[in-house]
Amino acid sequence: PQVGAQPDSALLERLRLIQDTVSGYYKLTLTIVVGQPFNDYKQLTQQYEQLQFYSLHRMVLGKQALITPELYAAEAGEANEQIPLDLEKRLSESIRSNDLPMMKARLDDWMLWIKGLHIEQIDFAVLQVIMVIHQTIRELNIQHVQTVMSKLKRYTNLILEQETLEDIREQIEHVLEELVNERNHVKTGKQNFLVEAVKEIVQLNYTDPNLSLQSIAAIMKMSSAYLGRYFRSSESLSVADYMNQVRLAVAMKLLEQEEDSVIEIMHKVGYSSESNFFKLFKKNIGMTPGEYRIARRG
Repeated sequence: PQVGAQPDSALLERLRLIQDTVSGYYKLTLTIVVGQPFNDYKQLTQQYEQLQFYSLHRMVLGKQALITPELYAAEAGEANEQIPLDLEKRLSESIRSNDLPMMKARLDDWMLWIKGLHIEQIDFAVLQVIMVIHQTIRELNIQHVQTVMSKLKRYTNLILEQETLEDIREQIEHVLEELVNERNHVKTGKQNFLVEAVKEIVQLNYTDPNLSLQSIAAIMKMSSAYLGRYFRSSESLSVADYMNQVRLAVAMKLLEQEEDSVIEIMHKVGYSSESNFFKLFKKNIGMTPGEYRIARRG
């Protein structure tokens, strides 16, 4: 071929066949970089360095790439292009919302933009993605933040070792999944703590007729509305319903084992209204306290 000529289609077809053969028989990917013909051996070093530079486009083109000078020219973007601020903002917002599908969508936006960059800017752009994630996690100030940051550091090293943008994207997705799992674990742990704390307070104070969601929330120094919503979402019943469950369970036990009157037992379990106690007992147990005592004692 003449100096400066582009490789012909027949050569490219043969090179593709070599790639397919290596992949089919050895399960390996083979990236091939094709340069322009030259006649002077003195250009060998320069041409080799040029091909090494072309090979960097495997990052964008992916594994099993066949890289030619015209393909490089088509893929390259403008050097020194600034990272759009809206990309950073939208990725950060998706992380704050703890919405994994949205995070992945915003990551796709980043990867699409990075593919159009000049090859020399890609590493910097990838680092910028990591920095946005890192900074957002810091600003969230979530519990166990050091655990999350430690995992992020480990993944950062893996990310920078990857050879293609697809591999990089996969590793960054792992970071985001770890983050969501950690935040959900913390959230679940907090909910469990709140629920168990409410139950313990009720079990220790059910004899107090003034016990209520409001008094429990005051003990825990929390909003009663907030605490009530958390408890109901976790247990599928209100704090008041749970209090009645505990009180009625104790009342049933006392009716079976003690000789105290029904009214005395009513006061012992924290009820001050006789009509309310009888109504709740019959609604939940299916009979009045007196009937229950007779039935259990035979």
